[in-house]
Amino acid sequence: MSKKSKKVRVPAPPPPTRSRWQWVTKPWALAVAVGAALGAVLLNINPILSNVRQLPSEVQKTSDQFSSWYYQDAAWSGRWINDPEGYVDGADLNLSSERMAIDMNVTNGIIGGTIATPQICDAIPFFDFRLIRGRVNATRTSARVVVWDIFEGHRRDVAAVDLKLDGSVMTVVPKEGSVTLFPAKARIAFDPGETPSAPFCEGRQAAIERTMEEMLKARQTTAP
Repeated sequence: MSKKSKKVRVPAPPPPTRSRWQWVTKPWALAVAVGAALGAVLLNINPILSNVRQLPSEVQKTSDQFSSWYYQDAAWSGRWINDPEGYVDGADLNLSSERMAIDMNVTNGIIGGTIATPQICDAIPFFDFRLIRGRVNATRTSARVVVWDIFEGHRRDVAAVDLKLDGSVMTVVPKEGSVTLFPAKARIAFDPGETPSAPFCEGRQAAIERTMEEMLKARQTTAP
């Protein structure tokens, strides 16, 4: 007598899993999502556009701050003279006896300002300075500046001068052009602001004015 075969129950397959993104395939759902996103953008369009407009200026501001730090703008900027007051160890700085003054404003490594010496006064008595322009080198402790001015309505380069920064002391060496307008090598120091500023050509200007007045009087007395 044969045994009845047992029936084996096969488990039913699990229901197909539904992706949570399946709704995206439905056109109506996609349209609703796009409409909601577009509405959110339109509601916040003013802040978004404002932030977009501010982005370039913020990037530029960050870049300028980095450049200013890298080129040590603050260390270069200011007034540099051969006889500043306010240094306890002034004698140890070994500054030059010849008068010289450099006023610089440095922004992102770009130099602008003026340079004054007695020799410049001798060349043009009514002007005690020349303009300078240049850039701080990658070393951040040296720079070459071009001395220039306006002559008969045209910009003319006068000389090229090398600057070497060492803490509060700057070494100035003329290299090209009218080098006789400057000492062969000068050591000047940062002026803390306590030294009274006096024009280099003050005495010469007064002397020339007196001479011109005397010449004018002489012509008036000899005129028929």
